[in-house]
Amino acid sequence: AGPVDVESDPLYWCNPPGRALGVAPTTATGNGQIDAFLWVKRPGESDGSCRGASSAGTFVSQYAIDLARNAGW
Repeated sequence: AGPVDVESDPLYWCNPPGRALGVAPTTATGNGQIDAFLWVKRPGESDGSCRGASSAGTFVSQYAIDLARNAGW
């Protein structure tokens, strides 16, 4: 078996356990070459029906709570 292609394997990107929110959206980046940090996707939005989750784009309140709780800020 060759190396795993993590970009195409849903086990790596589709609603993975233990995920957390990253840096809060801001324009105060501390780097003159970076205009802003932002979230491209709404926290709590399902990636798809993998791992027993709702279909892609569906808001899942427990998923949003877990993302926030795991963020540590």
